[in-house]
Amino acid sequence: MTISPGNIRTLRQAILNMYWDNETDASVVCPLGDFFGVGFGERKDYVSLPLSETSGGFNCYWPMPFHRHVRWTLENRSDETIRSFYYNVDFTAYDSLPADLEEFHACWRRENPTNPHRNYTILEARGDGICVGTALFMQGLNMGKNKLAFLEGDEMSYLDQPNPNPPTPPHWQYPEPVPQINGTGTEDYF
Repeated sequence: MTISPGNIRTLRQAILNMYWDNETDASVVCPLGDFFGVGFGERKDYVSLPLSETSGGFNCYWPMPFHRHVRWTLENRSDETIRSFYYNVDFTAYDSLPADLEEFHACWRRENPTNPHRNYTILEARGDGICVGTALFMQGLNMGKNKLAFLEGDEMSYLDQPNPNPPTPPHWQYPEPVPQINGTGTEDYF
């Protein structure tokens, strides 16, 4: 996929929506740039297994199975006209797929600025599935001495229910219960 103009406004404000099998609510709602791993709409060439951006072209290789119908839309919320939008979709047709097929989902969230007294939620989901990754784009508002202080925020994962063991330690300072997984900082998470 490529888009013109491929500037910050269109990459942050052109919203990609994907609907599987006549869903009324999209399974993917995400700005183009964020969907393709380009934070803040800043184009930086990179190549990874599922996604890439090189020379103004964006590629996505995530499997996105569906049974009978798919609909993708692009909603331009910017004040700039999209002059060109080129894309290519490759697919493989099968006679049938398992009835309990898991569909592709991608969510997007923004909080500006974040609240220092509340954890920032990256993903909240219910049901079966596999979380395959996170693209998190952030910058400090205070660009002085502690401009990277946000990297010290511990990642916390809650799976199925609050963690009954261990009990909440006396120094626990968050409104949420103790998580099953508690990391040591955003820089270590990535």
